[in-house]
Amino acid sequence: MEPSKILSGFNSAQFTGVYCGVCGAQAFIAPNAKDCICTYCEAYLAPGMQKSGYSQQFGAVHELIRQGKVDDAAKALDAIDPGTDPVRHYALSSMYSCLSDMRYADVSYALPGFMHQNADSRNDEYDKNPNNSMRLLSRSKELLFHAIYIINDQLKSNDAALLYIEFMSEIKLDRHAKAAKLLEKLNTVAGNELQASYANMVYAVETGGEEADAYLSDLLARKELPSLYYLARHLVSKKELAHAGKVLRLLGGKADMPRALRLLKKIEAVEEATRL
Repeated sequence: MEPSKILSGFNSAQFTGVYCGVCGAQAFIAPNAKDCICTYCEAYLAPGMQKSGYSQQFGAVHELIRQGKVDDAAKALDAIDPGTDPVRHYALSSMYSCLSDMRYADVSYALPGFMHQNADSRNDEYDKNPNNSMRLLSRSKELLFHAIYIINDQLKSNDAALLYIEFMSEIKLDRHAKAAKLLEKLNTVAGNELQASYANMVYAVETGGEEADAYLSDLLARKELPSLYYLARHLVSKKELAHAGKVLRLLGGKADMPRALRLLKKIEAVEEATRL
């Protein structure tokens, strides 16, 4: 898989922006595609799914995140009641995870002196720093567990949409054994080609499966932007950091994907340390 050839096929003119009905973010779909995966939360999107009521609430939070207002965004998220909707729990989890990364990124070891500012940013005492990175990350994981619990209670038959959300929740919790069992079920449900293909690719990349190259090729051929993130992860596993960084910079120029930015920073830190 030659990254330069793959990247040449991703031009801005080949994508149309749609509004994610799950997390309220801007998602991107190839002109001839009938569905897509959201670059922000990795939810499945299809026509008719873009108008859920709570996506507007999340859209307002996205604006606060874009402005770097972590405390305001966290306060707004804390005020949202996810109720008994597992998809809403899943969407909230993605946003808390993003805020946790932003708060963690406040830490800089280039500061002068004793770097007291870092101590304030990393302080996990709730009274002193209510929106510390660990609290936000814990809330993100809590919501994923809640989503899984609700789905297990609601899932009376093989519902592809709920199976997919449960699978992605297990992946984000690094519970690969449980994800594998869900993947088996997802592969037996008819009419969910993209969800199944994407889930198989994610599982292969996350677990270092031999099928990763084949699944990535299929999704890259249909111009699924989130698959670029997993291509970068796959390249990192092969120690091809320069190629992985190139892929992530391309993705960052087209879509809002916090995970991609986090991985790129890690790669750049390793490259900088190597140069030193």
